[in-house]
Amino acid sequence: MAEMIFKIGGFEKEMARKRPTLERFKNWAEETFSDPLLDDYDAYLWGSFPENAGTWDADVLLQHPNVDMDTEEMEAISLLSLENSMGKNNFLIDLGFNAKEEVLLFDEMLDKYKKTGKKTSNAGFVYADKWLANGKPFKDRGKWVDGATEYLTNDMIKLNGNLPYKKQFNAIDGDRFNQYYSGKPIKIKDRKRNY
Repeated sequence: MAEMIFKIGGFEKEMARKRPTLERFKNWAEETFSDPLLDDYDAYLWGSFPENAGTWDADVLLQHPNVDMDTEEMEAISLLSLENSMGKNNFLIDLGFNAKEEVLLFDEMLDKYKKTGKKTSNAGFVYADKWLANGKPFKDRGKWVDGATEYLTNDMIKLNGNLPYKKQFNAIDGDRFNQYYSGKPIKIKDRKRNY
């Protein structure tokens, strides 16, 4: 892939974006999780990576269990993650934050949906609204959810939506849900402090 200029909030880098691999992901994790900014966070892998070789990003959810989320801290962690994934390893980690909510297993949410016909409400925080490649949008986070979007300080956005989310819901028929999402989220890092 040719080099492009990617602009995501306060992050801007010219690079050739590649698909995630286990090696790139491991490099990102070692560089990112060793930073003291992440000491208070549990981390979960929760998208279709690595099972889906066609995905263009790896989804990671950070959870801080007992304190209100600080938009300045979330922005700093988001920029650190972008630098370590796109800046150093040429792939995208799509990072989200979950505060004070239990991290629910996708299988449980799907079972609940099949039994009741109702999705599970969920809220999360993500960094920056429109993501640009050579000045053209390639992600619009405000359109991700079927709930309300709140724009906060420091380029953070609170998404109030429902699970299973759209990609999972579209994968329910056939074996794609089981192949990509069953058994997730998977905890990949424990917080260092107990509260």
